[in-house]
Amino acid sequence: MSQLKTFARAKVWVITGAAAGIGLELTKILCESGAKVCALDINKANLDELVLQSRRMGWDLMPIEVDVRSELSVSNVINEIKKNHGRIDVWINNAGVQYIAPFSTMSSETFDKVMDINFYSVVRICRNLVHLFEEQGFGSILNMASVAGHVPAPFMASYVASKHGVVGFTKALHAEFEVLETPFRAAFASPGFVDTAIIEKGATFGFPDWLSWMLSDAETCAKQILRDFVRGENEIHPTLSGKMMRAAYNVMPKTTVKSSKILLTKNLKDLVLSRFQVPR
Repeated sequence: MSQLKTFARAKVWVITGAAAGIGLELTKILCESGAKVCALDINKANLDELVLQSRRMGWDLMPIEVDVRSELSVSNVINEIKKNHGRIDVWINNAGVQYIAPFSTMSSETFDKVMDINFYSVVRICRNLVHLFEEQGFGSILNMASVAGHVPAPFMASYVASKHGVVGFTKALHAEFEVLETPFRAAFASPGFVDTAIIEKGATFGFPDWLSWMLSDAETCAKQILRDFVRGENEIHPTLSGKMMRAAYNVMPKTTVKSSKILLTKNLKDLVLSRFQVPR
C-alpha cells in the first residue's frame, strides 16, 4: 500500500456512507495511510462508533452527520469542509440503499428514494464539487456504482436504474472534463457481490446464506478500489464476481439474466428442484 500512502497522505478525502460497509473500510484504509478524512453518514450511532475508533487510533478524521438527499445540507457540508481544511482533493460518493421487490409492487415513494440516494445525490454533490474544483483548480470524484450498473437484475429495477445512471453520468462527466482540458477527474467503481449490510445476506429476499462463498469481503474490495484509483483507473471493477458477471453478460446475456434465479433459492436442493421464492 506504499503507493496509496504516498498518494493519500495529507490529502483531504470526503466519503459519504462512511460509517458502514465498503465506506467504512475505505475510511479506515485512508486514515491509516495518513489522509485527512471527512466521514459523512446519516447514521449517528455508526458515526459515533467510528469517532471512538478514530480517537483510539489517532486518525485525522472529521465526522459529519448529513442526509445526502438535501441540496442545502450538501452545500453546507462542502462549505464546512472547505472552511476547516481549505480544499477537497478527492470525494467518494459511496452512500447507497437497495430494495428487492417486483417493479409492479414497489411504491413510487420507495423507487424515488432509491433513485434519490443512489443517483440524484451523486448528481447534486458533483454539481457543487465542480464549482469548487473550478475555484481551487483541481479535484477528483470517485462514484460507487455496481455490477448492477452494467448487468440487469430482476426484482431490482430501482437499484439497477440508479447504478446504470451512476455509470453513464460518471463517464459523461469525465469525458466533459477531458474535452474541456480541465485537471479534474471522475471515476467509478463497480463491485459485484460484497458482504455488507446492503446485500441483506440470509434475509427472506436477501443474498442466500448457502452462496456466501461468492461474496467478497468489504476490506479486500475497498483496498482494490483504492489501488486501482491511485493507479489512474477511471472504470474500476474490484471483485471477481462482478468481473465474471460482466463477462458472462457480454457473451450470453439471456443466460446470464436467467441464471440470477439462483439468488431466489435457499439451498442447493431448492435449486435442483427449481423451487424459486419470488419476492412479492
